[in-house]
Amino acid sequence: MTQNLNEKLILTHLKNRNHDVFKMIFNKHYESLVKFACHYLIDVNAAEDATQAVFIYLWEHCDELNIKTSVRSYLYRAVKNRCLSQLRLLNIRDKHELLYLEAILESDDTEYMQENELLHSIKAAVSELPKKMQMVFMRKYYNQLSIREIAHEMSLSLNTVKVHLHKSRYVVRTSLECAT
Repeated sequence: MTQNLNEKLILTHLKNRNHDVFKMIFNKHYESLVKFACHYLIDVNAAEDATQAVFIYLWEHCDELNIKTSVRSYLYRAVKNRCLSQLRLLNIRDKHELLYLEAILESDDTEYMQENELLHSIKAAVSELPKKMQMVFMRKYYNQLSIREIAHEMSLSLNTVKVHLHKSRYVVRTSLECAT
C-alpha cells in the first residue's frame, strides 16, 4: 500500500513538473537503463542516446502521460521500444534477420538469459573482427553511417568499405551459427 501511495505521489509531482522528483527518477534509474539498452544496442553511446531520449520525452510530456504501471516499468518499456526503433533504422537487409532480432527483443523478460547470451555472442563476434573491419561494422550498424560516409571518414574506397561489411557480416553470422 505504501509503495502504491509513493508511486502515485511521484507521478503527481512529475505531472506538476517537479524538477527534484524528475532528478531523483533520473539519478535512480539512468545507469541501469543504459545497461539495459546496451543489451539491445550493444554500443554504449547508442544506449546512452536511447536512454537520454526517453528521459527527454518523459520531461517534455510528463503532464500528458498516463502511466498505469510503476515509473520503473514505464521507463524500461520506453527504453526497450526506443531500442527497437533504433534497430529498425539500421536497415538490416535480410528481413529474416530483422524479424529474428525483433522476436528476440520482444520476448518476455523470463527469456532474458537467452537474449543476454545471444547479445553477448554478437558482441564477442564483433570484438573478434580485425580492427579496421570492426570499425567499419560499428560505424555502419551502431552509428548508422552510410557506406559513402564511412569511406570518407576512414579514407577508404567505397569498395573497400563494402568488402569489410560483407566479410564482417559473414564472420558474425558464422560465429552465431557456431554458438547456437
